[in-house]
Order: sequence, then C-alpha cells, then structure tokens
Amino acid sequence: MQQINKTEKIKRFFSNKNLIRILFCYRIIMVFIMYYLAVVKDMTRRGDTPKYLFANPFELFANDGFFLFLHQTKLVQFFVGSVHMLLRYEILTHIVFSLLAFYGIKCFLEAVPEKNNKYYKILILMTFLPSFTLWSSVAGKESFLVFAMGIISAEVVRFFSNKKFRISFLVILSIFLIFVIKSQYVPAVFLLVLYIKLRERIKLSWKADMFILIAILASNCVLIYLFRNKIDNFVANQVYEMFVFSKSTARSTRGRVFFEQYDFFKKMYYLLPLAVWGPTWSETKISILHRSVFIENILLLGVYIYLMKDFFLKIFKKFNVYYQWFFVSLIVIGWLFIAQYIQGVLNPGAAIRYRTNIYLLVTVLCYSVTCIKEKTFFENDTENNQNGAI
Repeated sequence: MQQINKTEKIKRFFSNKNLIRILFCYRIIMVFIMYYLAVVKDMTRRGDTPKYLFANPFELFANDGFFLFLHQTKLVQFFVGSVHMLLRYEILTHIVFSLLAFYGIKCFLEAVPEKNNKYYKILILMTFLPSFTLWSSVAGKESFLVFAMGIISAEVVRFFSNKKFRISFLVILSIFLIFVIKSQYVPAVFLLVLYIKLRERIKLSWKADMFILIAILASNCVLIYLFRNKIDNFVANQVYEMFVFSKSTARSTRGRVFFEQYDFFKKMYYLLPLAVWGPTWSETKISILHRSVFIENILLLGVYIYLMKDFFLKIFKKFNVYYQWFFVSLIVIGWLFIAQYIQGVLNPGAAIRYRTNIYLLVTVLCYSVTCIKEKTFFENDTENNQNGAI
C-alpha cells in the first residue's frame, strides 16, 4: 500500500501541469547559473549582451524615431534597455526575457489537445535541454525569437488538431518580430502560414494538392536559382566580416570553408548538416558546452526518429492522406535549415546558439505530422470527391 502511494506521488509530481511549472522554475534557475557560475558564464559570454542591456531607449528613439522598430538590433536594444532601465538589475532583466521565451513555449505546450498521448511528455522534456534553455534565457534576440516561434508553433498544433489557425494579435506580433530580427526565417514561416490558410479556405482533391506542393517546391528552387548571386555575395560578406574585418578570435571558429563562387551551394550537401548538427566529435575538445551539445544531438536524433516512425508507417499505408503534411514540413524545415546553414556553418558555437531559434518549430512539425488526425483528413478527401473538387 505504501509502495502504491509512493508511485502515485511520483506520478503526480511528474504530471503534465507540474512539469510545466518545473520548467518555469528551471528557466529561472538557469538564468542564475548563467549569471553567477563563472564556468558557464565564460562559455556563454556574448559581446552583444552589454550592447542590449545598457542601451538608452530615449536616445535610440530620439535618433531613429519609430524606424528603430524596423532595425533588428535597435529593436532589441530598445526593449531590453527599457526593461533594464526600469528594473536596474541585470539578473532581473534576464529573468524577464527568459520568461518571455517561456510564455511562447507554454502557449505551444498548452495548444496540444491530447495531453495524455505517449509523445506529450517527450515534448515537455525536450524544452528542458540545457543548450536550448541557456541561449533562450538571456536578454537578447533568442528570447524574442523563441517567444515568436512558440506562438506560431501553438497555432500549427491547433491546425493539425482540426482547429482553425487564428491570425491573432500575438501571431501578427510574432511574424513581425521574425521579419525584423531574423528575416532569414521569413520564407519558412510565410510558406507554412500561407499553405495552412489555403488548406482552410480551399477544398482540393489530393491530386490537385499534390500538384500545388510540387509547384511550391519547384518555385522555391527557381527562387534560390534566381537569387543565387545575392545569396553567394551575402555569404562572402559574412566570411569577410568574420575572418578579415572583425579578425575573430573565437575559440570555436572554423577555418574558411568557402573559397570560390557558389561554394555555398556546391558544398551544401555536407556543410548544411554540419551547420545544423553543431560541434563535430573533434570539436568537442573545445569546451564542456560543445561536449554536452554533441551528446544532446545524439539524444535529439533518437527522439526525432521515434516521433516520426509512426508517421512513416502511416504514409506507406495511406499515401493520399498523409503525404501533403510530409512535403509541407519538409519544405519548411528545408528553409529553416538553409537559414541555419548561412549563420552556423562557420562556427559550431554560433550553430548551437542560432539553432535555439528554429528548435521549437522543427520539433512541432515532427510532432504534428506524427499525431495527425486520420479521421479528419479522410473526411476531407471524401468531401472533396463528393463535391467534385479540383
């Protein structure tokens, strides 16, 4: 009897609601660890944090007016500087922005309808990963982007749960923040929201839907081809700033990987996975952070495979029901990974940091296609056939 009571107490302690409460406390504790523990503080030191904390919001507004809200750095400086000016203590400012990111994560977790399914606790536990929490618990761009991605991820989960994708104030704010702070993510978010809204408004047969998906994929490839020179020049400028202009001395900066025109595209097949993965085995010697992230990556890979296994079993059985979500997710994740490739290929430390921004949305897409409502989409297909859809 006593053993049963202990088991029940453990189950209650690790209930879904309690885990979210523990996540709240965990994020605050991580802020203190980052701020006061010298080893962690040294590993996660960033040159732009003081620039945000000690910015003068009145001076920024006097110089740029409302145009500052269209500049990625000045927008973050304005809000972080305002909060710091109000609270006066750095640690409190970090906690505020850690909780901003937490709010986005919480919105996503609460949007999941079937909280007793076998994947839900995995989703919660994935938000506890140290590298994700470290970078999203600092007053900076990552906290804004995790908040924004969390809000959008919540609506994606709602859509996959047979509910309407709401264009609320928070969604508009989130898209605005992504557009201003990290415009590299705009293609992925825009395509995802556009496709979802089209699916809600227009009834298509699965053949017409397949045609549209192929057209979207082809148009994306054409766009990349048309803007290849601009992309290549942008990457060349990034390399120049890192190796020539700024004379970077970061311990984890890799040697130059782009030398000739279009190397960015020619070497994508092996450099893009590297930019997403982060530190290689040989780079784990750089610091404890790199070693811990390498272990995290192995765990994450296993979790993603576990999340997707049911989906692949379903897609082979009923292709016309599940294929569209696979292709949409693949296109969106592809764009997110290209953005990660541009930012993270030259430095595994930067790859870890920037991956924080896309982590939630990639996880949501993997989860959503796995937990797709089979009945709903069979009904849609039946309705399309009865109404003589395109």
